[in-house]
Amino acid sequence: GASAPEELVQSLVDFFRERGTEQVSEYEVVQEDVRFMLPKEIRKAMAAQA
Repeated sequence: GASAPEELVQSLVDFFRERGTEQVSEYEVVQEDVRFMLPKEIRKAMAAQA
């Protein structure tokens, strides 16, 4: 699965806490280290502005 933005995760945690869930645990199953490059066109445009 893909990562979810932290604010969405926190909203979900808040949702369950408001409905009586007392304990929420966070588990890191795998260390995420994937990086994606911007498209070449965007990199070129950014370099031209620098």
